[in-house]
Amino acid sequence: PPPPSFHADAAIRDWSVTGVQTCALPIFSKEEASTPVLQCVAKDGSILSAPVKLNADVFQAELCDHDDQEFVQRIVRTCREGVDIGYEGPQQPVRSKNWPSATKFSEAVQQSIDKDISLGRKLGPFLEEPLDNMVISPLGAFQKKRSTKCRIIHDLSWPPGKSVNDFISSERFTLTYMSIDDVVKRIHDYGQGSLLAKLDLADAFHHILVRPDQWRLLGSSYPYIDSDGKQTVLIYISAVLPFGLRSRSEEHTSELQSLTNLVCRLLREKGGGGGGGGG
Repeated sequence: PPPPSFHADAAIRDWSVTGVQTCALPIFSKEEASTPVLQCVAKDGSILSAPVKLNADVFQAELCDHDDQEFVQRIVRTCREGVDIGYEGPQQPVRSKNWPSATKFSEAVQQSIDKDISLGRKLGPFLEEPLDNMVISPLGAFQKKRSTKCRIIHDLSWPPGKSVNDFISSERFTLTYMSIDDVVKRIHDYGQGSLLAKLDLADAFHHILVRPDQWRLLGSSYPYIDSDGKQTVLIYISAVLPFGLRSRSEEHTSELQSLTNLVCRLLREKGGGGGGGGG
């Protein structure tokens, strides 16, 4: 336990005046005309594109002395080309209805869709499926415990036997989280008086683009109701790793871990001190 005189707010204030300064970390691509994009060709010949979120050049430069350069090149390739979600199933269309909860929390679902489109995470809306053999998986929503916020679900495990997740190997993709023992060991290693901080990358997996040839697997639909009450079902495509994807696991977590490590490393070099690397 912390000493009796310890106070979190005071510790943060003290830490903030010991040379730690705000620094702009150029790990994210700037939103401008020259921002790189990933693209694929739609059925009608039009071009679908999504902006690249992570700056591959910064990763390559900052990780030039990393022990595992093969890993570094995989990170750089992921930034530039998108990730392979590991789908090994048939090339056939699948279309599922949304769960009733998507209607119950319609305002939250629509807000989530609008946000994702504005941030370049989702493509659309489309009046019809823009790609061949699209998989349209159901949307759902649930209210978080002790909160008014809703979590939106893209159910990639439905329908049974035909879902996207059914054709992604559970043996190839596994995930092991850091344990409490790991945290305790890190605290013990740094010793009494060190400051423990958590670095959280908001919407973490949404910073990683999926390879454009696999966008067809990440479709969803949602109705738009105009002022006259007319309903039109619109189609959307997720261009980034969605929550609920089976392969959103160890292989892709390593990319995010390297991003966290890089942020910690740059903070240390700019006077932030501390350990980092634990994510």
